Amino acid sequence: PWRLRRLGGDLFGCACRLTIPIAVKPAAQRSAQLDPYAHRGVMIMQRFARYLIDGNRSFMNELPGTRWMSVLGVEPGEPWAHRGNAFDLAEAGKCSEARPQIQRAEQLAPNNTQMLVAVAMVEWWCGDKGRARATLHRVEQRPDARHQGNHVASAYALWGEGDSAFAWLERTHWRLLWIADLRGTRWLDALRADPRYPALLNRLGLSSAPASR
Repeated sequence: PWRLRRLGGDLFGCACRLTIPIAVKPAAQRSAQLDPYAHRGVMIMQRFARYLIDGNRSFMNELPGTRWMSVLGVEPGEPWAHRGNAFDLAEAGKCSEARPQIQRAEQLAPNNTQMLVAVAMVEWWCGDKGRARATLHRVEQRPDARHQGNHVASAYALWGEGDSAFAWLERTHWRLLWIADLRGTRWLDALRADPRYPALLNRLGLSSAPASR
């Protein structure tokens, strides 16, 4: 199953790399067929596909703490869905609910670099910026940090620190699924108008033109 999950993610990454709307939606559908039990991954790919096709992020209108319930109803131990809930709740200022969610996510994915970045982001939203920076600094010292550099960059972009975000994007060890993140994650939206963003796409051999809507 993990091979199908990786294949599905890479197929979607290829479509995002091409930035061809006609290819993105079928790729997301085919990814779901390859691994129909990866509910969280399928949901994210469908949202990315919608954004790349028409710029729509209507899921943002859902109430904090509810957006990931369809995943948790099927996979109650899915750490990244708990992380998603923590993000939504922390962004909405509901930190007393967000912190138990991110703690649960950490328990389910211990010693995970990407999850530690998520902890830093939640702490930032919840006002403990000192702890957020200390956590991200620990992440930067980890041996696999370059393999998660796009996630480190997302935290810096969220904090309004574009120079640090681009520095990590430049040193990221890219894989196809991270290309999908680069194209579609909302945490990097603040960077897209910066001329360094299309320059990075060009260096990665990607089209810097937006997908036609």
